[in-house]
Amino acid sequence: MARALIMVDYQNEWSDRKSDYYIGRLNPAIAVAKRVLAAAREKGFVVIYTQHIEPEPTVAFKRGTKGAAIIDGLSPVKTDKVVVKNRISPFYRTGLDSFIAKRRIREIAVCGIMTNLCVRSTVSDAYDRDISVTVISDACASDSARTDRFTFDDIRRTRPEVRIITSREFIRSLG
Repeated sequence: MARALIMVDYQNEWSDRKSDYYIGRLNPAIAVAKRVLAAAREKGFVVIYTQHIEPEPTVAFKRGTKGAAIIDGLSPVKTDKVVVKNRISPFYRTGLDSFIAKRRIREIAVCGIMTNLCVRSTVSDAYDRDISVTVISDACASDSARTDRFTFDDIRRTRPEVRIITSREFIRSLG
C-alpha cells in the first residue's frame, strides 16, 4: 500500500501583497511544509501537488504567471505529480482518482493553503473514496487562525476517522 503527501495550492498568489488573494502570514506554514515534504520524500511517499489555474482569462492564478507558480522551496521535482485544477476539489476532472488508483495509494497526508476550501475539499473527497486521511495542521493556512481552528474542529466532528496532527507528530510517526 502506497502513501502520498498532497501539497495543496502552495502558490505565490497567496503571498503577493498586490494580489486580491493575499492572505499574509504564510512563512510559518511554508517552513513547516518544507520539513514535512523532506520527511515524506525520505520515507518514500508519493508527492502530489495541486496547482489552481483559472480557466477564464484573469489576472490571478493565470497559467504561466509567477502568481500561479508553486512557492520557491516547495517546488516539485521530476518524480512528483502535479495536478492542475480549476475548481476547489483536486478530484474534479483532473485524473487524480485514476493516478491514486494506479499507484494503489490508500493513505494520504494533506497540507496546504486555504484550509477551509481546497484543503478541506481534498480531505472530504479523499475520505469519501475510502482513503485514510491525515491532515498536518501547522502546515495549513487560510485567512485567519480562527478559520483554521473552525475548519479542523468541523472536520473532527463530521469525519472523526480523519487524523489531524501537527508536523512534529507526523514526522515522529514516520519513525
